[in-house]
Amino acid sequence: MKRCSVLLVTVFIVLSLAGCNKNQSPRSSDTIRPVVSDIANNITTVTEHVFSTLTMAKVKELAKKGDVLGWSDFEQYESQDIGSGLYILRYAIDADYCLLIGGLPGSDPLYIRLVSVTDHDDCIDIRTDDIDAFLSRSTTSDNVLEDPPNLTISTWNSSIEAMMGTTSWGYDKGDGTWSGVDIDCLHPLDSKEFMPALQITPSPYSSKSSLDAALFFDIAPDAITVCCWSDIHWGNISAESEDVSVRDFTIELKNGGYIYEVFARWDSSDKYEGTAYYSFYAVPAD
Repeated sequence: MKRCSVLLVTVFIVLSLAGCNKNQSPRSSDTIRPVVSDIANNITTVTEHVFSTLTMAKVKELAKKGDVLGWSDFEQYESQDIGSGLYILRYAIDADYCLLIGGLPGSDPLYIRLVSVTDHDDCIDIRTDDIDAFLSRSTTSDNVLEDPPNLTISTWNSSIEAMMGTTSWGYDKGDGTWSGVDIDCLHPLDSKEFMPALQITPSPYSSKSSLDAALFFDIAPDAITVCCWSDIHWGNISAESEDVSVRDFTIELKNGGYIYEVFARWDSSDKYEGTAYYSFYAVPAD
């Protein structure tokens, strides 16, 4: 019975449709073909752009453009956006150097720097400085470091020097012997009165609700990890920390007040080695 009812309903629908279409012209293949053609013509093929790797030879060639060198000259090369506030693109070149281009959206670059990956302060602007002279210098990593490098934390509009904590450091004295020192310091959560504070201000040039901070060492470490605690844990050294991801010596600061601890290790030099902890307090500006 149910099957018969379904059949009758189906026949009724078919007849109704036939009645509705009796005044319409049949659609021939000639009628259908232009429609298919129109659809095909309006289909957009999306292809993934393949970027090239920037080389030192290409950097030298581009540098000849001088002050007219701009963002568009580097569009074909693979980069990472590491800025927050300022628009900063990082281009990997080789194991020793990278290129950083920074500026405000819609404006000429403020800088186009060739930077040593082991020391971010060791750099030149390729538009005005001599690249060959820069590359021919002795690298700072050949020098003996008797103490752990300092760490500076920078956002788009402010910078502070992080507080150095527990360290273990050794260096070559140059007479066939090594000198070393181990220093044990207070836990960051027990160091509120000594902790440097980084005032967090949202960038007017970024739509991100969070803010990035760059970690600048005097000499870049071979390994680095970062963790943090909410400032509700001041004085509670047993509080569990949260891991913070690090990308190209840049971290994303959390919303609210947080204490950050940076652990760094140097072990690739034959003249010094060691580890150091650093900490700072990031808090929204009043």
